[in-house]
Amino acid sequence: MEPVPILQRVKMMTAINETEGFTFISKKNVLVNQDNYTQYARYSVGTYQDNFFKMPFTNNHELKTALNAGLNKIHMYFNTMNELLMPLFPTFGGWVQDGCLVIDTVFLTNNLEQAENMGNRKNQKAIFDFKTMGEISL
Repeated sequence: MEPVPILQRVKMMTAINETEGFTFISKKNVLVNQDNYTQYARYSVGTYQDNFFKMPFTNNHELKTALNAGLNKIHMYFNTMNELLMPLFPTFGGWVQDGCLVIDTVFLTNNLEQAENMGNRKNQKAIFDFKTMGEISL
């Protein structure tokens, strides 16, 4: 996985500030949102047990620091993964939860039942629906 380009990092910051989250498909270099989700998938599900990365922040400077630290960690994670186990399109998301930036590997799907099942198996509190731009509690 290549490092996330600066322009995408800026877009991630904007998405966090405006909608409290983002989802990024690294090999496609694209942020999934309400305008383009039909090209990718409707639901996003965290795949890491609990939280892959979590860091508190109280202002934009701390948020930027947290985002960069989280992106560095996710970059190292995907780059040290066995190539046979690597997802075809490594994907991750970030969102605000309880005053912290959380970054997690995610799975995208159009199937609600599949999303709910995976979310429950991974102890997720919710899945994300790009069509409604809201969470579905589990």
